[in-house]
Amino acid sequence: MTLPLPLRNRLADLILESLHDAGARKGLEALAAVCARPAALAGALWPDAFPADLFEYGPDGLRVKSGWRQYEAELAERAVRARRALEGRP
Repeated sequence: MTLPLPLRNRLADLILESLHDAGARKGLEALAAVCARPAALAGALWPDAFPADLFEYGPDGLRVKSGWRQYEAELAERAVRARRALEGRP
């Protein structure tokens, strides 16, 4: 499934920033964690680079905003793949 431009561009920007910015990499890691487990950031401080504007609170934690819920699995898959690709990067 193709992500809508706002989701795709936001993720692409975060991935590109993660290539050379450890803070952006933490934001990408948080994004992948929340996509896998909505309560992953419960009670924790969010990294500055975490794209909080793409999420809303649900009963289980953070979820992709309702207008984009149908793309949640695709966003999660791409975020996790990008995080894996950048693991161990200095």
